[in-house]
Amino acid sequence: MITRTFFEWGAATLLATALAAQTSVQPQPDPLDQLVGRWQSDTVAGASIAYHCEPSPIGPGLICHETLTRPAGVERWVGVYLPDSASQSYLYYELAGTERPTAPSRLTISHDVWTFGGTTPGPDGSYQRTVHDFSAHNGTFSWRKESSRDGVHWTPERGGIVRRKRPLVQNVGDPN
Repeated sequence: MITRTFFEWGAATLLATALAAQTSVQPQPDPLDQLVGRWQSDTVAGASIAYHCEPSPIGPGLICHETLTRPAGVERWVGVYLPDSASQSYLYYELAGTERPTAPSRLTISHDVWTFGGTTPGPDGSYQRTVHDFSAHNGTFSWRKESSRDGVHWTPERGGIVRRKRPLVQNVGDPN
């Protein structure tokens, strides 16, 4: 009887340890979730942008309706953020009319800092990137456009703050 009790106790301990190990492993949150909701930027150089973002209904990714308002008029496009497992980063696509390119931009997310582009020089030899910094954790993120002649040393050109208007979005197609 003692042997059986010892065996049962050992098996129960192993099972409890295995279950505890399974339940203590939490899935990693998707860094794209930081942008879910409705956002409005401050006005910089006469322009502001509004984002309306929610997770893709068909798998990993994020779909955003983006509206740029400036004195010359309003532009709208859909931004699609997708994981790129080959490079352990993300790709960002702008889907709009022919006046906007649809080639993907590389998006690197390191903790709370998102960096769009900056990996290849443009036609003039300079590098351009946009950085979103979510580290404030207060319903805002800062953004800045930067340029570089060598892809290593960056010079801020302009930037601002984007504020969360609503954290949860009900319908991607609803522009409100």
